[in-house]
Amino acid sequence: MKKPARQQRILAAITANTAVSVSELARELGVSKQTVRRDLDEMSDSGSLNRTYGGAATLPMGVEPTLAERQKMAQTERRRIAEAATDLIAEGDVLMVGPGSTTHFFTQTLVTRFKQLQIITNSVPAATVLASNRGFRVVLAPGDYQPSEACVTGTETLSFLDKFRADKAIFGASGIFEGGVCEVNSGVAWVERSMVERSRERILLVAHIKFNQPHLELVCPFSSLTALVTDREPEHRLMDSITAANVRIVTAAL
Repeated sequence: MKKPARQQRILAAITANTAVSVSELARELGVSKQTVRRDLDEMSDSGSLNRTYGGAATLPMGVEPTLAERQKMAQTERRRIAEAATDLIAEGDVLMVGPGSTTHFFTQTLVTRFKQLQIITNSVPAATVLASNRGFRVVLAPGDYQPSEACVTGTETLSFLDKFRADKAIFGASGIFEGGVCEVNSGVAWVERSMVERSRERILLVAHIKFNQPHLELVCPFSSLTALVTDREPEHRLMDSITAANVRIVTAAL
């Protein structure tokens, strides 16, 4: 098993169990303890998890890796989600696109598949990618720049977004749990709430490694969503909460 796939399995195990030991991971992955320790040290350095004595644990609810770090994680899954999400977009749509690693992959896909869209975003990388398609109108919100997320937030951003309405809001999350969609970054959470309130359809893009991950701030309940695009179907109580809210679940093809 190659390192990226192995580290994705490690994240999934920690997500499911909160904390895991080196011995448990070595047994599950079929590799040596030394290999697991190297993986855990590398993932701790990148901010993906908390290194503990003899194993690793989930990050505190108020902590998340930076955008640059997240873009290196679960790339295959995020690209699949991005491709599936573009199937929900129509030529000529007005979109609000939030910041994040999965939405960044989504914007890359939009550029190659559509001729005419109007996109309002607070993400600087998203605006840069989208502007490469001359048929797109790209509106970048003003605000206070957050280097860790490469986006703008704050009162100026919210006031600006209030001037617009969109066909669809597309955004990511730090995690989802039975109570809904959550974020580590309060500024991002407020922007995402604004986009949800001002769009006719609300589409969440989230990889399965974010399942059952409550974080600092609740963005919205599942009832606020139109669709959830993911790489793997949720299970058990999380699935029950999403289906009870009548959210369409789109699972990206392998």
